Amino acid sequence: MPGSDNMGLVDDATAEDGITVEEVAIVADIEQLGERPTGVLVLPLRLQDGKAVYSESSVMLVKELRSLGAEAEFLHTSGERTFEVRKSAVALVVAYVIGIASNASWDAMKTLLRKRADRRISVTYVELEHGRGQRGTAWKAEGDSEGVIQAIDRLRQPPENPPRADDGD
Repeated sequence: MPGSDNMGLVDDATAEDGITVEEVAIVADIEQLGERPTGVLVLPLRLQDGKAVYSESSVMLVKELRSLGAEAEFLHTSGERTFEVRKSAVALVVAYVIGIASNASWDAMKTLLRKRADRRISVTYVELEHGRGQRGTAWKAEGDSEGVIQAIDRLRQPPENPPRADDGD
């Protein structure tokens, strides 16, 4: 799994021009993900009183990604989710929690993030490992849009020398 071998990449990313990258807990129950075919899966900020709480900006995120031709959906159905509206004059940080299944979907996401160059953004990127049960690693990258994109690009890179299945035989 790329996430488990990316500590060096994270160390590099945290040293760059105000971009912070840290491993964080996965909020959603990843067991319910199954084998979803989606390109970008939007995850909640938190679970509260039996509801999944999503950021207000995630509504437009899904719509904009779909308008760019990417597959995008929320983890929870409309009846299971609610949206958090931050009441402030200007939102200083736009937050997203996403899982990315394809390079094409990530390219669409990068296009949208670049449109938000005037704000700090916070993207929690979830790398899932399918196999014996669902496991995953979540990384939160925060800073300017281009720096966050570069950090997530590095996190998405596979390890340089992944172990082969026939090693040790």
